[in-house]
Amino acid sequence: MDLVKKLENEFNKIGDPLYFESLEYIRKLLNENKKLQTDLENLIPEKKDLPFITGKSHEIDEFGLSELLFISPKFGMTGYATYMKIFDYAESITDNYFLFSDSSFEMRYVLSIFDKVEIKNKFIFLVDFRDVVTRNIHTVMKSQINDLRKYKSLAEQNNKKFIVMLGAPNEAPTYRYDLKEYCDYLEKFVKIPYSDIIILSGAMHQFGDPVKFSITYGVTAPKRIFEDNTSDGLPEYHFISLARIAKAHRVLATVEILDRDLKKYGNMSLGSGYYHTDEENSDLWRLIPDRYRDMMPLIIDGIIAKKDYHKQHRSTDTRFTHSFVNYVMETSYEREITPQAWNVPFITEKSIKPFAWGQIPIFLAPHDTIKHIRNLGFDLFDDVIDHGYDMEKDPYKRIKLTVDQLEKICRWSIEDCQEFKKQNIERFKKNREISEYLRDSYLRQIDATNLQLTLDSYDL
Repeated sequence: MDLVKKLENEFNKIGDPLYFESLEYIRKLLNENKKLQTDLENLIPEKKDLPFITGKSHEIDEFGLSELLFISPKFGMTGYATYMKIFDYAESITDNYFLFSDSSFEMRYVLSIFDKVEIKNKFIFLVDFRDVVTRNIHTVMKSQINDLRKYKSLAEQNNKKFIVMLGAPNEAPTYRYDLKEYCDYLEKFVKIPYSDIIILSGAMHQFGDPVKFSITYGVTAPKRIFEDNTSDGLPEYHFISLARIAKAHRVLATVEILDRDLKKYGNMSLGSGYYHTDEENSDLWRLIPDRYRDMMPLIIDGIIAKKDYHKQHRSTDTRFTHSFVNYVMETSYEREITPQAWNVPFITEKSIKPFAWGQIPIFLAPHDTIKHIRNLGFDLFDDVIDHGYDMEKDPYKRIKLTVDQLEKICRWSIEDCQEFKKQNIERFKKNREISEYLRDSYLRQIDATNLQLTLDSYDL
């Protein structure tokens, strides 16, 4: 029985029409590539069950990818993504990567970038970052090392440069703070030089450490933050400050705002949600002074738990969108304050919201972040906000400097805020246009260009 017939029989048992859409995609793919079909037939013995279905998506996602089915020709740790191909192998002249992942869900964006670059004479062993950090190094390497050695050998036999890439499109890990143990193991036991390791993530730098890196803006401009709102609403409040997870730098900044009696001018959240459990907000109760404990958590529109995750990106509430200033509390901050933070500039959707919503931004973020935001083309309203705080290396002083700028705005009347926006409405609209352009095409172009430059650096 051929592979497609096997899949069709199994999908009949499942009875989900989404799987049949995927079947049509697979049938088309195999018809176009008979060698791929033969390889898969040989890979899956008749006595084995069907390829393991690990997950499915019900709609076109925010990256424009129609990933309806994930399928793994093997059982256990090693999976293969089916975004563009079912199975990629080093022996092929045209297929240049292998995906090692418990679940290929977060690798969709990385694979979409692969589709836009020329890998040329290289073979990429792509590892899902989450598969590395969620277990101890010995467990990780026990599951990976045979495949690492196998594909390294195959790549060398085919005169291809073997590269290990850690894919973290939604995060900002660094070699120094997050991946040193894993990379050191690769160098020592698999004989992979540090220079042949690429960290693909949102981290804007790697501290000059020996690995290579490629910057991705995978989480910077999700479509949901643009839905049902515009940039031209007149301000009804001086500011909005949003902090779903109460990380230490966000707690300290919120306390500073409360101590200056600025809360009455705007709306604030702190500890208003979590990814998995409320324990993620432990910094809130550890650091908040007794005088503010009865106010916590600060909630604007309810608790946002895991099941309501996307609610944080979509808002028609004017308390969010009709604020003059957006005091952005970014994910990253220096680890001497927030030990669990990424410690490097990392531009998430939090930094894009003020431009999408027609607001003036103030950024609570790691030192030297703002130049990366400027590079995207935004007007940061330097005639209103002194962003010199970004150059302050002391993270405690930087918090106070950002709140200084917020306090300055709170001294304006709300009528002054409205008049400024009326007089400068084209600047706000232009920022919205830039953010929409980034969302629709440019960020993915940047990601592909960044990766191409990193890959081409091996040819110099």
